[in-house]
Amino acid sequence: MNGIVAQPVGIGRRQIRLEQRVRMSGASISKVTLLFLAAHIPFALLIARSSVVATVHALVTLAVGLWWAKSGRRIERVAAVGAYITGAEVLWRMNSALIFWEFGKYAVAAIFLVALVRRGRCKFPGLVLLYFLLLLPSSLIVLANREWAEARQQVSFYLSGPFALTVCACFFLQTKLSAELLQRVLVALIAPVICIATVTLFGMVTATALNFGSTSNFATSGGYGPNQVSAILGLGALVSLLLTIDDKINVYLKVIFLLGTLFLAVQSAITFSRGGIYTALFGAALAFAFLIRDSRTRLKFMTVAAVLFLVANFIVLPRLDMFTGGALSARFRNLETTGRDTLFWADLQVWREHPVLGVGPGEADGYRKAIYGDLFKYGVAAHTEFSRLLSEHGIFGLAALMAVLLASVRRLRRHRSHKAKAVAAAMIGWALVFWLHMAMRLVAPCFTFGLAFAVLLLDERDIKHFLLKQRRGHVRALA
Repeated sequence: MNGIVAQPVGIGRRQIRLEQRVRMSGASISKVTLLFLAAHIPFALLIARSSVVATVHALVTLAVGLWWAKSGRRIERVAAVGAYITGAEVLWRMNSALIFWEFGKYAVAAIFLVALVRRGRCKFPGLVLLYFLLLLPSSLIVLANREWAEARQQVSFYLSGPFALTVCACFFLQTKLSAELLQRVLVALIAPVICIATVTLFGMVTATALNFGSTSNFATSGGYGPNQVSAILGLGALVSLLLTIDDKINVYLKVIFLLGTLFLAVQSAITFSRGGIYTALFGAALAFAFLIRDSRTRLKFMTVAAVLFLVANFIVLPRLDMFTGGALSARFRNLETTGRDTLFWADLQVWREHPVLGVGPGEADGYRKAIYGDLFKYGVAAHTEFSRLLSEHGIFGLAALMAVLLASVRRLRRHRSHKAKAVAAAMIGWALVFWLHMAMRLVAPCFTFGLAFAVLLLDERDIKHFLLKQRRGHVRALA
């Protein structure tokens, strides 16, 4: 990986520098990185005690991201800040940071937009851009029927997710990530998730009494919404698993990340919100489907999977079930959707009544309440992004859904190596399942979906294909 391939005649020094940059090994995860992760454990206890600390943390993170984006250097640093905000959004919310609710989505979008403007030229993912544009016509309904301030706020709230997703896809389409640079981005995402896990664990240890039932548990979720806490902890477990099977990480670090995978998965499960574990398992299964095809990673991945299964099934789960008095296993055996299926059918009924433009962003809430409001324990807000697109955007929402799904398939096929396909599939799969049960409540599915659009140079096959495309483009430019 450190050599330079032979140069075709006429390519010149610029191409040689490019190949040196692409093939440059760079430092892998180091002791400094581990110290960075470890520092977030005591920091979690500090941030949990003060909303001021949480606020300063959020604003400083945004400022650093904007500064690096404006400087135009080290694009992977900008990507890492986006990853960090993705992992920290729930941390800021659960500790009452004095920021607006959609701060995470607009912060990531702002940083990435500054980086794109600083770059000066960029390619656009046509299908993803079409997805966002198709959601705009129904906004006219809201603007026509509500006061300007209220309409602007509502449209901004409900389109913040699609907007952030579009910007993330556009940003990563211009971003080349080697295995080492991808490691740094993933580590940046895990760091604040460790904070969340520490807060939830500390809350459990210090609680005077813990009661486990058949519903999500706020006491084991740091006092915040179990759905969001479970989801982001599950994402942390999935990312830690991807780092565990990275062949550029030494065995000691693999053990650390393997333990991290178990720790984050346990904290996700103990919230009694099943979505976090199910979503992470789906992402891991998609990664496995591609890694199993690669003879070089097959044995490693199967070994890691076997170790995780044995430890979880024979050590962790029995003790957790004993700790919860059997409530945890009963919770995960229960396949009820807690009203999400009713919300889904309500959305379809709204779509039947308003098939063309839908009812407008956010307007379906009132229709759901009118149809099935007395049946909902958790309000009438959309929990499934797929059905929300239909009820609030009509046939345009259906077209937008088809565009984003087709973009997913096309992007996945463009990756060359099994490793790159595995990472992209895990990120896209996690995002899609998140939309299925939590709509777009966090920036996390926007970021992970966008990350799949990066040029992933994870092994020799990826690098050779990328350099071949660069040479062809250079020769055409010379002609």
